[in-house]
Amino acid sequence: MDDAGGTFADQDDDDDDDGGGGGGGGVRIKDGMKLGLGDFIFYAVLVGRAAMYDLFVALLCYLAVAGGLVYTLVELGRRRRALPALPASIALGVAAYLAGRYVLEPMIYDGLRASSLE
Repeated sequence: MDDAGGTFADQDDDDDDDGGGGGGGGVRIKDGMKLGLGDFIFYAVLVGRAAMYDLFVALLCYLAVAGGLVYTLVELGRRRRALPALPASIALGVAAYLAGRYVLEPMIYDGLRASSLE
């Protein structure tokens, strides 16, 4: 909100995007990136489910979801159009969950068990 009680989106844009010149106003961003609450719920459910199994798998899922969000942001800047936030993050998160739970963790535990028997 501005000092007069209105929002910046309600004001007219005078095509002076550089913030310089008269008026002393800065750059006003009308539209920004928005993530819906549903996106965060899906991310939280995935990481929470992984945390119910093991902390290692939960950390892998968290990093994969964050990597998916970074990938989505890069693509958003490159394509300059709206993109869904869920597909890349959830796909990477599920892949990390499955890889961590069924591939990496058994390999780590088997390696530790074999080294402790020697």
